Amino acid sequence: MDNSFIQTEKEKSRIKNGQIFHVSTWEASISCSPTSDSKYGYSRRYTFPLGKLPFLALQQVIRNMDIQEGIRLALTSRKMRLNVKYSRLSVGSPIVRIHDEFSNVEIKEDVFLFNGFKIYKKANKSKEDKYIKRSELEPWLNPTLSTLQNTQNILVQIQNTFKCDKFVLVIDLRCIKTTIKDVLSISDFQNFETLNLYKGKLDEEDMNCLMENAKADQDLHIYAEVPENYYHKNMFKFYDIVYEDARFVKIEHLLTIKDNYIIDLGKNNLTLSDINTFLKYWVNSECDLFKMMTIKTTEETGEENEANLDILFDGLVVLKVPFSFDISSIIIISIFSAAKSVESRKTPILCFEWYEDEISLFAHSIEERPKWIRSNNPMNEERLEEDEPYEPEFEILKVLEKKKDLEETMRIEENNERKLEIEKELEELDLQLLEKGVRMEQGRHVFGSV
Repeated sequence: MDNSFIQTEKEKSRIKNGQIFHVSTWEASISCSPTSDSKYGYSRRYTFPLGKLPFLALQQVIRNMDIQEGIRLALTSRKMRLNVKYSRLSVGSPIVRIHDEFSNVEIKEDVFLFNGFKIYKKANKSKEDKYIKRSELEPWLNPTLSTLQNTQNILVQIQNTFKCDKFVLVIDLRCIKTTIKDVLSISDFQNFETLNLYKGKLDEEDMNCLMENAKADQDLHIYAEVPENYYHKNMFKFYDIVYEDARFVKIEHLLTIKDNYIIDLGKNNLTLSDINTFLKYWVNSECDLFKMMTIKTTEETGEENEANLDILFDGLVVLKVPFSFDISSIIIISIFSAAKSVESRKTPILCFEWYEDEISLFAHSIEERPKWIRSNNPMNEERLEEDEPYEPEFEILKVLEKKKDLEETMRIEENNERKLEIEKELEELDLQLLEKGVRMEQGRHVFGSV
């Protein structure tokens, strides 16, 4: 006789107080080898309660469960919830969606826990056993509390029972019964990693609530309309920022950016002169501003031509570096500059890329090229890591910066002898650039070829 634990077919059984009935797909069983009584060679299977297993054996069974099975098992009794807790099942980063009666918590493997009485269409498309309805969640709910408060209860139970990463909070602005202030006044909802708001409009009171309650190390993604003349001193204080409607963003706001990671500005009213002013601020800043920033192009900023480039890079030292994707030979122009305060900045290599729909800015370290720069490029591929560091470009930019300073000195110098000295120095710098492979095209310094 061979003792083993096997997974049966999806039977929807439930384990509670030592009895097996509908909810879990797991059973503990004994499989028997065929005997003289088993004429056709069938194995006998005897089931018994999971609670009878030694803890280490039970722990192995739980660790091999699907996420939804672990949740349903935890709902059967306090004892089983503790067994699940000590088995350390991971549910990844929960997504908490606030939308009145559609409110739910989603965890990895597309498992949904529905607190409201209505179910999203997305959940209906997943396997039926992967969404857990309100009726099943009753042990974690309080019938006297609101949908919002019970959604909080579900999140807390998940966090206390399973191994969780930081959660994402999503607020649907079509809510009628719930306001942003209602949500952010609940302490358990304040510790999100990312806050997403979408489908609707925000008024000034909503925006103030967001600006004053979200923390600097959190992500704020707003996919909704924002009052066009809105301003708050904290609007660029967050780690990762998305403003799909960025028409309220003015150049003076951009000049407050400091120590961000990613900034994504959608529809906006920024001009080429505004972006030029911001690029100068970026180059001259004594600290890193961001790792990546995208600015959606407008009718004025959308066309990459020499006249627009002249406006964008007026007063800046830049180096044009073309590259292509091997399959299609699509050429993207990267324009590099170097931060003035190299010693105080970890990412002094500044890169500008102009796409059809957006302008992309990146900040890199000198020592190592990134593993990727843009995943949504024209080939929808990631750019692979390159072997060489940015040292060649950086050295060229230093020469170009020195050349620019000398040319400005020459322009105001009145001493003829000194002018001759400067001319010789400029000739030496031009020779260095030539030796490094730099050439002139349409009045711009270009390094490398496609």
